[in-house]
Amino acid sequence: MNLQQLNQTYALKNKNSYLQFVQGKGDIPVVEIKNNQASARISLQGAHLLSWVPRG
Repeated sequence: MNLQQLNQTYALKNKNSYLQFVQGKGDIPVVEIKNNQASARISLQGAHLLSWVPRG
């Protein structure tokens, strides 16, 4: 699946949170997640956690 297909199928967005797929460094797809508890970026290649920032 390409990024557009991933976003059409799995992306979520509401007032305080979202999940979306973006192009990362080296053209590696990355999922960005944000909610009231934290935000994170996870590589789809190897499921590496690239960033995690707790809220509060």
